[in-house]
Amino acid sequence: MIKSLITKELNITSLGYKFKKENLINTILELLIYAGFIVIEVYLFHMLTKKFQAYNGVEEAFLMIYLSIISIFLILVMTLQARKSIYSIEDANIMLTKPIKPKDNIISKIIFIYGKNVLLNYFVAFPILISYAMNIHSFVYIMIFCILYPWLMAFFETGFACILVLGAQKLHTLFQKYIVLQILGSILIIVGFCYLYSYILNIFMVLVQDGNISTIFTNETLDILKTIGNFCIPIRFFTPVFENNFIPLIYLVCIAFGIFVLGIFLASYFYLRFIKNEKESTNRSYKKFKKVDTPTKALLKKEAKLIFSSNSIFSFAGLLFMEPILTYAIVKAIHVIFKSGVFTFLTSMYTFIIPIIGIIFVTLFSVIINTSSSFILHREGYNGIKICKLIPISYKKQVLIKMAVPFMLSFLTLFVSVVLLVSFKELSILNGVFAFMIAFVLQILMEMICVSTEFRGKSKEGTSLAAVIELISILLPILVVGFMFLLAYLGLPFYISFLIPFVVILMVTILYFIIFSKKVNKLFILLETRN
Repeated sequence: MIKSLITKELNITSLGYKFKKENLINTILELLIYAGFIVIEVYLFHMLTKKFQAYNGVEEAFLMIYLSIISIFLILVMTLQARKSIYSIEDANIMLTKPIKPKDNIISKIIFIYGKNVLLNYFVAFPILISYAMNIHSFVYIMIFCILYPWLMAFFETGFACILVLGAQKLHTLFQKYIVLQILGSILIIVGFCYLYSYILNIFMVLVQDGNISTIFTNETLDILKTIGNFCIPIRFFTPVFENNFIPLIYLVCIAFGIFVLGIFLASYFYLRFIKNEKESTNRSYKKFKKVDTPTKALLKKEAKLIFSSNSIFSFAGLLFMEPILTYAIVKAIHVIFKSGVFTFLTSMYTFIIPIIGIIFVTLFSVIINTSSSFILHREGYNGIKICKLIPISYKKQVLIKMAVPFMLSFLTLFVSVVLLVSFKELSILNGVFAFMIAFVLQILMEMICVSTEFRGKSKEGTSLAAVIELISILLPILVVGFMFLLAYLGLPFYISFLIPFVVILMVTILYFIIFSKKVNKLFILLETRN
């Protein structure tokens, strides 16, 4: 029974979704992105630890802090996973109608959370431990402890997540009740993420340029690192392993298993209480019906609700908030690299390189993020499409409304990104206008390509063509701006180099719009839906 329940947990999560045959392309692309993340993570850690070797005690303190940050991040991720599993209304309904023991169900949930935690530890923490072991030339048997680390820390992190699950549920209920708190919380998380990203990017630039970290880590900062490292419990009980001191490892085992047992007890208590409350709440109160909106207004509200319904920071709404800050941080970083060192001579000869860098990143970010929201079938669901066919509004108008809502949000974010770059003099006003115009037209074109391709697709899930569309959204801006770069390289004035590809892409967009508007009704009628 427990094995079947674990399989159920796997199937209802993104892990089960990713390993379906029809999602293979998406999974491969995501694995490549994860591989790139690991390479950058290990590179930064490896380079910094080599620099810290000159300072006594800092290298080990940095490892403890780094692993502690990873552990805190995984605790937060597992807390969200535990909340979804334990406080699932659908799961509770199954429990009330099927002969499943609550004990078996909660055990399966904890085993699933623990297994996912182990995998994530192997993904983010294990490469760091191997890199550190190679830096200090550890013995082979030390590698065995590095292999065991994810399994051991997963007990601590899973247990801590189970302890925090009730608080996470209370916060979730509060945020669901007040939309203002959702917006403020999302903005704070995204701004914090962007600040952290820009700080890491700054370190990466320093390492790439000259490797001098004294401007980032002063003597006072290094002393603070060593002090903080002493408080990194329970990680500080693992790092002595690299010095062949295995006794502190006993403290880590005791703490990890103690927290895990306490977490299991509390999670079981919370789950049984939740099931009991769901069983007793037979008479539910319903809100009074509000005034009925016009069909068009109701469709606009529905589309906005679908867009902002995801709780993920990497949802379309989250990416919209991040786009201006990330665009500015990356463009500024690339400009710093190209304006110093060996690239100075290159940019002095070809002055158009700097503005084109800004244009390509503005265009890439805006087009890719806008395309991520253009999958109408994926956002609506096939059951929703069935309902759309019964609404007394023309199919063409419905499709245009579905396209208009995310497009207007992308338009505003694109405008803010360009204004931010121009205000901080990373782009001139003229180059900012160029970037805005190209990105604006490409957004329209890609949205029409995405919708028409999705309508023609034969996939029942509407996902088989998603990876191809996302790839096009990356390649198309690069080709357009690359053509612009080629014309500038051949000696044409910069504004002519911009106008030629812009006019070409504008004409293509207009022609595509004419064809799209004529066929949208037919495509919508012939759209495959599930019986």
